[in-house]
Amino acid sequence: MPAEIRGYLAQRDNDSLMQWLQKIGRSNPEALQLPLLLAGARELGWSQRETEKLEVFVYYHRGDMRTTFERASRYVGEADFDHDMAITAILALYHLGEFDTAYEWLLRVRHRESEFVHRMDYAVVATLTCLAAGRVREAKPYADAAWRLANGNPVAALNAYAVFFELGDMESFAAVREQIVQGKISVDQAGFSLAIPELAQDHYQEGFRLLELRYQMFEAHRYLNCALFDRPRWKDENLQGKTLLVSAEQGLGDTVQMARYLPGLECIGASRIVMETQPETLTLLRHNFPGVEIVAREFGRTPPVAFDLWIGAMSLPHVLGATEENIPGRGGYLRVPPESATYWRERVSGLASGDRPRIGLAWSGSPVHRGDRRRSIPFSQMMDAIRGVNADFFALQVHVPEERPDSIIDVSEEMITLADTAALIAEMDLVITVDTSVVHLAGAIGKETWLLLPYRYEWRWGLEGEKNRWYDSVHLFRQKTHGDWSYPMEEVFRRRLPNTTFERRRRQ
Repeated sequence: MPAEIRGYLAQRDNDSLMQWLQKIGRSNPEALQLPLLLAGARELGWSQRETEKLEVFVYYHRGDMRTTFERASRYVGEADFDHDMAITAILALYHLGEFDTAYEWLLRVRHRESEFVHRMDYAVVATLTCLAAGRVREAKPYADAAWRLANGNPVAALNAYAVFFELGDMESFAAVREQIVQGKISVDQAGFSLAIPELAQDHYQEGFRLLELRYQMFEAHRYLNCALFDRPRWKDENLQGKTLLVSAEQGLGDTVQMARYLPGLECIGASRIVMETQPETLTLLRHNFPGVEIVAREFGRTPPVAFDLWIGAMSLPHVLGATEENIPGRGGYLRVPPESATYWRERVSGLASGDRPRIGLAWSGSPVHRGDRRRSIPFSQMMDAIRGVNADFFALQVHVPEERPDSIIDVSEEMITLADTAALIAEMDLVITVDTSVVHLAGAIGKETWLLLPYRYEWRWGLEGEKNRWYDSVHLFRQKTHGDWSYPMEEVFRRRLPNTTFERRRRQ
């Protein structure tokens, strides 16, 4: 057994296995070779239970969450209950995007919570699980416990920080912030959580600076193309004569939002700009940014192009000096490709009912998004809202139920790329949507859009008011309290919509 692995196995001290392996994974990922670790553990006299837990944690830190859950869940029965395995099983489901199931497993162990009372890691996992399952109020006691038990742990403290801010508990929020300001909490590994409240308060320079810490996060591989991590990253140095690769990260909406910065990159001296991005965006971005080489992104693989430096797309506001006042493209910065525009103009004309208003509608996003339970509106609730409205509603999303009102027109099977969706949006008189890529597309082409928002949900929409910093054509309608859609739905469908005229389309 290599001496280095023997050293890791022999020096666990009082750390939990999970914390110990996390340290190994960050300092020397090559050491996470399961056969060697298991052989070393047995040689050092570890029990069968210890070696089985070691195996589960190795799968977790390798990112194999399905196997992690399958192995860990064996030890969450009443007859054979292991606290570490219970926490890990729930966490694996969370990372798989199976948030409702993770919450169900949390309920399965709640009757034993007195046994977890001193477990900071359980408080953090329970907080994240409740939030992702849309149980925002249930998250508060766990966030309180995580903060109480954090003792300087940045992951626990900054998760509590984000929850306190979202819940509007500004007294607790200020207490955590004070600890951060005093340097008692290191933010290197959890800066993303610290950045979000700053951005939500329109402190863009500080927020985007802190957002750069996401490259150091344990979960960075979930948002960024990890194949690029060992290549030089651009940090605002001179690009004269160099090729810069911009890597799309996170969701389609983030890619569309950050695309506004591509023209700015073309003006800073690089000899060549390349962007790797989601395949669905290629047609739209290539049409709008002919000076940028747009290639398909494959997570886990370096793109087949030569480049000198790379940067994540969400870093563009930081390196280009974004403030809350100088956001480019607020009036729109994307145009629909002509071939897409022609097809969808004819298609919509054939489907629409005469002169009735044409309204694009989206009520839900991707179910694997961690905030989807909060941002999406139940289909039945949306259908109740549009009942009796004299308009043609074109679904701007996939997964449209077969049983729906006649006024809902489903062309989702024809929307192959974002160019298709943008062209369909362009033919609408108005877009009404929850917070998905639809709102970014609509705003980027300058279409009037009404955005239905949860209470304190997303940093880019600020905290109050109908206006936002990113798209002049997008107007915001927010929940008054967590989970209660009654105000925005009433305001949009009962007050605003009946009093809105759509003369603009008739004049075209």
